[in-house]
Amino acid sequence: MNEDNAFQRSNDLLDTGAEAYRNGDYLTAQKYYTQAAKLGNAQAMCNLGYIYEYGRTGQRDYKKAFYCFKMAADKDNAEACYKVGDICFYGDAFKKDYDLASHIIKKLRKLQMNWIRMKTSNPTFIIV
Repeated sequence: MNEDNAFQRSNDLLDTGAEAYRNGDYLTAQKYYTQAAKLGNAQAMCNLGYIYEYGRTGQRDYKKAFYCFKMAADKDNAEACYKVGDICFYGDAFKKDYDLASHIIKKLRKLQMNWIRMKTSNPTFIIV
């Protein structure tokens, strides 16, 4: 499978998983998110983190949740960066790690600024 096909396939799997999640079918969502994550889809990795964090398919598993969030954050997923920073800062599931929290929040800020620059370079985008 070439890179473009893998990307499209991962997004299709992500969408199918999201639909299952919205319908409360968390096992099916987990299945599709896992397949999309194996293809490198960062949002699928992040969504898996939520499934594990909230125990949607059984027991809560904070280690798996953190692993998924961290993997997605390493792929520049802003939502996952927020979750990793939050977990590290507040020590929700692990010992507090202010250094990692600071590092990941700086990364999140950089991602946000890049997004703003991209949007404001488009003349049809208006900030209110």
